[in-house]
Amino acid sequence: ASLTPEALLRAARSEDAQGAGLLCVLRYRDWPRASLSPQADVVEVLGPLGTVAAESDALLAFYGLEWRDFPDAIEQDLRRRFPSCEQVVEQALAAGRPDLRQLRCVTIDPPTARDLDDAVSIEPGALRGTHRIGVHIADVSNFVWPGSALDEEARGRATTVYLVGKVYPMLPRWLSENLCSLLPDGDRLS
Repeated sequence: ASLTPEALLRAARSEDAQGAGLLCVLRYRDWPRASLSPQADVVEVLGPLGTVAAESDALLAFYGLEWRDFPDAIEQDLRRRFPSCEQVVEQALAAGRPDLRQLRCVTIDPPTARDLDDAVSIEPGALRGTHRIGVHIADVSNFVWPGSALDEEARGRATTVYLVGKVYPMLPRWLSENLCSLLPDGDRLS
């Protein structure tokens, strides 16, 4: 839905935007050949020109990537169905999933990462002088079902986008930074 002219004026007159101008997402209606000015509706005000948040959101919007937070309904549904990591792991083990918690796993994600989703382990192999190397990837499939609202939202995002100082996750943070993050001193599915 388009913003009302009044809402746009309030945003333009806000303390943050004084003299800076606003970055907005527009939907073009028409651009007559004889005119230098297109006709458009303001779909969303991203914020004052020159601010990191508004410029970052504008960059993603320009390339057709999702910059908004996940819908509240998806976030609430995830927290309702998966209230804690402990509960998720215990249910998976009770259903017959192999228990790999005895392995010493080391993440291979960078130190600044908040979504630790890749790890490796090493243990003595079956034959003398050999080793068994395990590759452990956070198990997203336990939480995202094909055709679900979350699946559709994640498909639309396609990947996590990392910009300087800001992350636009493909999955809700409850998953990417908690349930699916191979954090130290906690049990997770991989």
